[in-house]
Amino acid sequence: MLDSVYRALTGLADVTGLRYIERFVADIGSSVEADAVLICQLGGDRPQPIAHWPGEAVDAVALACRGEPLSCLLERGELCLVDGMASQFPTTALVGQWGARACAGMLLRSATGQPTGLLLLLYRTPQPELPRIMSVLRMLGPLLGRELTLMLEQQPQPYQRWLSHTRRQGTIAAWQWEPRRQHFHASSELCRLLESETLTLESWLAMVQPQDRQYLQDAWWQLMSGQRDYYQLEYRLQTPAGTPKLLRSQVFGERDEEGITCLHGVVQDITTPQTLREAEEHNHLLQAMLAHTRVGIGRLDRQGRLQWSSPALSQMLGQAAAVAQPLESCYLASDFAPYRERYAALLGGEPGHITMELRYVGAAEEPKWCRCTLSQTQDSQSDYLLLVMEDIDSSKRDAEQLRLSHRVYDNLSEAILVCDADSRIISVNPAFEQITGYRLDEVKGQRPSMLKSGLHDQAFYADMYHALARVGVWRGEVWNKRKNGRIYPQQLMVSSLRDNGRITQYIGIFSDISQTKLAEQKIANQANYDSLTGLPNRWLFVRCLTRFCERGERFALMVLDLNNFKAVNNSMDHHAGDALLREVSDRLVSRVRTDDLVARIGGDEFAFLVPGIVSRRQAEVFAKQVIGGFNRPFMLANQHLYVTATLGITLCPSDGNEGEVLLRNAEQALFEAKRKSRPLAVYCSSMREEVKIRHQMQQDLAEAIKQGHLSMAYQPIWDNHSGRVAKLEALVRWYHPQWGQVSPADFIPMAEEAGLIQGLGEQVLWQSCRDLARLKGAGFSDLQMSINRSTLEFQTIDTEGSEWLKVIHHFGLDPRDIVIEITETLLMDAGEQHRLRIEALRRAGCQIAIDDFGTGYSALNYLRTFPVDLVKIDRSFVRHIPFNEQDRMLLEGIISIVHNLGMQVVIEGVETREQLNFLSSKGCAYTQGFLLSRPLPFEDLLAYLRLNHGALEQPSPALASLS
Repeated sequence: MLDSVYRALTGLADVTGLRYIERFVADIGSSVEADAVLICQLGGDRPQPIAHWPGEAVDAVALACRGEPLSCLLERGELCLVDGMASQFPTTALVGQWGARACAGMLLRSATGQPTGLLLLLYRTPQPELPRIMSVLRMLGPLLGRELTLMLEQQPQPYQRWLSHTRRQGTIAAWQWEPRRQHFHASSELCRLLESETLTLESWLAMVQPQDRQYLQDAWWQLMSGQRDYYQLEYRLQTPAGTPKLLRSQVFGERDEEGITCLHGVVQDITTPQTLREAEEHNHLLQAMLAHTRVGIGRLDRQGRLQWSSPALSQMLGQAAAVAQPLESCYLASDFAPYRERYAALLGGEPGHITMELRYVGAAEEPKWCRCTLSQTQDSQSDYLLLVMEDIDSSKRDAEQLRLSHRVYDNLSEAILVCDADSRIISVNPAFEQITGYRLDEVKGQRPSMLKSGLHDQAFYADMYHALARVGVWRGEVWNKRKNGRIYPQQLMVSSLRDNGRITQYIGIFSDISQTKLAEQKIANQANYDSLTGLPNRWLFVRCLTRFCERGERFALMVLDLNNFKAVNNSMDHHAGDALLREVSDRLVSRVRTDDLVARIGGDEFAFLVPGIVSRRQAEVFAKQVIGGFNRPFMLANQHLYVTATLGITLCPSDGNEGEVLLRNAEQALFEAKRKSRPLAVYCSSMREEVKIRHQMQQDLAEAIKQGHLSMAYQPIWDNHSGRVAKLEALVRWYHPQWGQVSPADFIPMAEEAGLIQGLGEQVLWQSCRDLARLKGAGFSDLQMSINRSTLEFQTIDTEGSEWLKVIHHFGLDPRDIVIEITETLLMDAGEQHRLRIEALRRAGCQIAIDDFGTGYSALNYLRTFPVDLVKIDRSFVRHIPFNEQDRMLLEGIISIVHNLGMQVVIEGVETREQLNFLSSKGCAYTQGFLLSRPLPFEDLLAYLRLNHGALEQPSPALASLS
């Protein structure tokens, strides 16, 4: 190969200019056995050919000038492809139409290094030796580049010379049209081929068969408008001599900033008897298709009137498809309006086409959607518009339904899983990805079993597939696993889709019900368990108790109540009280067996269900073990606190076999234990009788209050300094016709339990004020009446105490005549509302006294913070004085503190002269007790006061007589 190249170079020594270039491409092409060689000059917007080899390779030259290889070569400077031009340049016509497989080329430069041209070698077969050829081109390139530079300086337009030379060749039919000059030139071969001596564009187009003319005109328009740079078409025509031919045309254009400057075309005759026959058969096939196609085709004149319509178009438009009918009248005006301007432009002759989607009114009663395409067309007689109309009503509706389905599919909160007949996943929606964490590409082709949690056995899934095979659907709850490994519950529905009885797909729809389960669990916990201690609550305990009874088991039921818990709770704070309840529950649980049930059934009330206990002795032993847990102190707020408890016990079935009955029995035993100040009590039948009696007493008490059968007694309170009766304590009495005189310690708690205390208190206040007014009318004007008020009564009045003050004023009394006695418990329960009531009563003139001070959790802090006038010290502090030194010192301390707080002391329960003398020596303001007087009815009180009336004239005769 190198020898032939050197011989070719030797032959170039005697030529210059264009002849040098032409001989070079011929010699180098034959030496390296190339299928085509091309040299282009650089100028304008693209390379222009000035020489090629062989002469029949004009089509390759035309395609190369329009394709990517030259632009790539211009960018890189060199190009060497042994094979694979199709993969390197997949869109170039040089590969698809000419069949190029390999190429080699380089950029040609002048002596100063300026690019002047391009050299390109083309092969239709792979060339393994192409790198060696490329080395030869690198050696020859500088010589060729300098010669090309000299030639361009001497001959400025070698491209025009090449073009003219190409046209004069007799093997290829070529043509050129310059639209700006309206100049058309055809080669002699083209004139010979078309059998026309005076060939023009118009006469050439008139030869084309009408069926092919539209395609040719559309391609021409696209090329002229810039939509395409190149086209190749095969079409049929009949020459003026009547010869049918099948031609292949390749056309490309040159353009500048203003548009097309020149069109170049190459025409090949590919006519054979077989191709003509095939073309004729194609024409018959086209006519058959036109008759049977569902797409309507029509022809419109320049006024927009139908001139011809295919059978399909006539069927669609019905009467509207009549000849000379305006096309615009076939469509809804509102749908046609957006296209009217462009439609008018087409009618006016503007080139191009228009595609519309709108509704037409035809044979159908309702408007239907169609897609119409109108394009410019012409034949030898006239120009016209071609109408192609397709009924898309069903597809439009299907598409809308499909869009809606997709939107629903993508926006459903429930996950959707679609599997094929082999249970392979083929589709999932976004909710599936969000719930499971798996993307579609991760699960596609997998089986749904990848989501299994392992919590269900094979029988569970077998039942599911059996239901799908039998009825086609399965619903239920399933526990599955997310991508991150977490197990969660689903509400799942699986359906099978069938085609001719055969299952084709499975569709699973599920939702994550984790939050629902948590909410259900939370509701169940709230309904069944105590939120503070975590123990079962009363409702759950009663259910368990009922089940035990129904099974006929033997067990003990115990109810435990904390003693004085309310006082403990109030003396510290509610948070400490809650902490105590938690500590108590933990200690109780630690004291029972695993099979025993512990529950919190009230504020400070707990219950035990203890299976296996069959005797009172066993129950008492167990109860003592539970109460033994209270021997150790509880640590609350960094201090030790001792708390005691009381237990009530009942046995099943000896005491009953119904849950409600047993619980009532245990609570009766608890009440009995508390009443007798015992740590525990076992239920017996006598307690039931006591309950009946108590219930009857409550009814009788209610009737006594209603009928006003309660009476009042008054105990005098002596002023130790003046020796006079200064106050009276009002005490209510109830005489029962069957049981005689009932102690206030019995019927007042009964009234509080039964909700009768309000009515009882109203009667006490009314009768006390009435009797005080009578005493004042009898001459005892300095007396004060001390009236006990319970905590429940205190909570029912308004913050101004207006109800009580109204009664006081009703009897003409001054509020200063009244002392309101309250308990320590009320102070410890007191909130801002209690403080307002106390302050309102004191502003009105009433005095406030604390009754039975020291019997509860006495908090001296409350004495300091609340407005109190008198402190009544309970009789338990007086019983052993003055002989018990410890009690004497304690009482002296309390008296000293009360005096230092600016309050006066009333001592209750004085029964001996020694007690009275001791208290008088300690500066106690008032004393009260049986030593001085028992509680007296009004008539006896009046006599008592009159008997001691002299004491009002002389200092302390009564007290002096006692001393």
